[in-house]
Amino acid sequence: MVFLFALGLIQLPFLFGLLGGDERDWERLSFIGQAYGSVSAIISAVALAGVVATFILQRRQTQLSAQYSMRQHHLTLMKMAMDDPSLMQCLGEKSDFSHEEAKQQTYINLLTTFWCSGWLVGDFSNNEMRVLLRDTLFSTEMGRQWWVRVAPWRAEANHGRLRKFDGIIEKAYREWLTQNKPECASEEPLSSRMPEPKP
Repeated sequence: MVFLFALGLIQLPFLFGLLGGDERDWERLSFIGQAYGSVSAIISAVALAGVVATFILQRRQTQLSAQYSMRQHHLTLMKMAMDDPSLMQCLGEKSDFSHEEAKQQTYINLLTTFWCSGWLVGDFSNNEMRVLLRDTLFSTEMGRQWWVRVAPWRAEANHGRLRKFDGIIEKAYREWLTQNKPECASEEPLSSRMPEPKP
């Protein structure tokens, strides 16, 4: 397609010559040259836009690669803690749990991190993510305990799209309460007790 377009541009002077009767009319050809200049400017603008788009995509890919690497390191550290009770004690917020409960809480954290990664890259829509959280994570007592425990400090630490993801978790939690514990559904939402994220 590009080759045919370029070939057409090359043939334009001859086509104009055929239409005008004398292809050696330099004045007419000068006008054609000006037309080529306009076309060249358009092509240059399109090429520049392509370079910018490529740069943006490469930058996004670099960010995703860095996030993947960080999450792999996080997974390794959490697995070490789950396998070694002495390391689990370094995670102070789980000190009130037994080792088995602390492992379950850590697993839930890893699971939601995995789901969040899928949501960030578009594998899950907002509704799909909300239903998944409501019908799986919050169907367990441990899952609900996890969210009650981590919601406040996640709100303080997270911002941007991560804060939006936490909003989906909160909505799923409220929906589960409405469906299964109506007496608790009127309680103040966890999100309303979350401190505003720091700038």
